[in-house]
Amino acid sequence: MEALYGRLWNEKDVDALNRYDQIRKVEPMQRALKELRATGWLAGLRGDQTKHRQGLARIGKQSGIYKILPILSWHSRDIYQYLTAHDLPYHPFFDLGYTTVGDWHSSRPLTADDTDERDTRFHGLKQECGLHLPKTQAEAQSLDSSSL
Repeated sequence: MEALYGRLWNEKDVDALNRYDQIRKVEPMQRALKELRATGWLAGLRGDQTKHRQGLARIGKQSGIYKILPILSWHSRDIYQYLTAHDLPYHPFFDLGYTTVGDWHSSRPLTADDTDERDTRFHGLKQECGLHLPKTQAEAQSLDSSSL
């Protein structure tokens, strides 16, 4: 990919980042769901993470496949309480100041200059990688109407 397109992830340009996400995340996920003939999938999205996620339903459809968001209404404290109550490990980068982790190159630790923890992703230029965005105009319209 780098030989064909360069280091798209290093470019501080939304179009380059979107192209990277399409190549490395969105297309492989769509292909896997299709090849597996998946009828549904689980995602760990939380409504307090982005404006887009605030309008999502706990159970919905994306590209004709059910998408279940079991922790949609959880906050960071709920995650912490669940992990500690069940003696589960947390991501080691949390101790390094990371509040959200994606690819190694699209995440960085939170700083005092950040106004939102999601500013630590994608050079602060965007909030979503594309995996959880509507794939069709009808899906986008259904999101708009569900958030009224």
